[in-house]
Amino acid sequence: MEELNNLYNAESAQPASKSVDLIEEKGKKLHVALIYLVGAYAVIYFCINWIFGQIEQAYITACIMPSVILTWVLYKKGFYYYSKLWNGLQINASVLILALTTGPETYIPAFYIPIIVGTLVTLQGEERMTGYALSALSIVLMAFTLTTDIRLFDVTIASTESLRIERIANMLGVGIISGLEVIYILRISNDIQNQLVAQTAKLDERNSQMVAALYTRDKMMSMLSHDLRSPIASIHAGMELFETGTVDAELQTKLFSQMKSRTGQTLALMDKLLLWSRSQTRSIIYREESIAIAQIEQFVKSVSYLFAHEKLIHFTYLFDAPPGALVLGDRDMIEAIFRNLISNAIKFTKPGGSVSVALQDCGMTWKFSIADNGKGMTREQVQMITGGESFTTSGTDKEKGHGLGMQLVQDFIRKHNSMLSIDTVIDKGTTFSFELPKA
Repeated sequence: MEELNNLYNAESAQPASKSVDLIEEKGKKLHVALIYLVGAYAVIYFCINWIFGQIEQAYITACIMPSVILTWVLYKKGFYYYSKLWNGLQINASVLILALTTGPETYIPAFYIPIIVGTLVTLQGEERMTGYALSALSIVLMAFTLTTDIRLFDVTIASTESLRIERIANMLGVGIISGLEVIYILRISNDIQNQLVAQTAKLDERNSQMVAALYTRDKMMSMLSHDLRSPIASIHAGMELFETGTVDAELQTKLFSQMKSRTGQTLALMDKLLLWSRSQTRSIIYREESIAIAQIEQFVKSVSYLFAHEKLIHFTYLFDAPPGALVLGDRDMIEAIFRNLISNAIKFTKPGGSVSVALQDCGMTWKFSIADNGKGMTREQVQMITGGESFTTSGTDKEKGHGLGMQLVQDFIRKHNSMLSIDTVIDKGTTFSFELPKA
């Protein structure tokens, strides 16, 4: 239960941290894209300015290239923060120089809009305050270039047509960069949303597991408190009778027999409880080995003899396997499976009834079946067993149960990559079967 709770808490803490990591990763990718965009912008606008005779702007644009190269080198060396910082500063400075060279009428100050958006997206996490500072700087510079009459060079636009072309080129550049940034932002949003949906589904599954575990624990504790108290109380009462010294020989024999039976039941319950608790905490490790079917048959016969003599159950063994036939599996788990299935068959079979244990060759696997002619089960009971839900009913001789045995069987069979098959008819009997791979 503590392990499940810790796992639930860990899963609960993951969505936010994964979202932040994803934003930071996307910010790095956008930063790389902006490096390429700035480099491409410098080359393209250098050519445009040179063709139209805007030599000063061409030189300024050409000076951007060494700065872009430095940004790229810093990124490749792993200095992501300094690469982003330098890129933000050099872009702001380049646009400022171009705007003070040509004036606001060329619409160059509009480039501050995608610069602000790109800065806020690329600088995330611990770098967020730097992003805010650079964005504030971009806003101040944009306001300054739109309102100032300062000119770094005495540059005049050759004609109205040239001004129109430069405006169109600048607005196209702003539109392309802004569009790519929007695409990145949408992709980030979609990825985060998909991850949050996946994490929510996992949390719902963990929550369902916790609710089921709590229900199983409460029900198990209720059953165990009764199943443990009853035999211990009987033994205690018998001991008190012995202390009186008034018990005759015949009654003494009966009391000893009952106390022995009660002690055996309590011991069996404690063994199953310990085994079940180990399986729930995953301290039982599956250890595969080759096991002779002859050894399994011998074990089944010894268990059947120990369990069946009190109810006079007739056993049939149908192990039709060639000498030396082997199966792959965990010996202790396989023995626990047979022990619990045989005990269950005897419990629900009337005195004088019959139980058969059979083996069938299924090609790549051996199929084991334990069949009885007892009281059978309802469909609801079968669903509870296959669903891993514990329940208990009294046997044909009022034997008590606790629901641990079938849970262990289900768990151990799953560890062998197999499934428990149940074929049952009310008042006619039940057949449990499962398969193990051949060695």
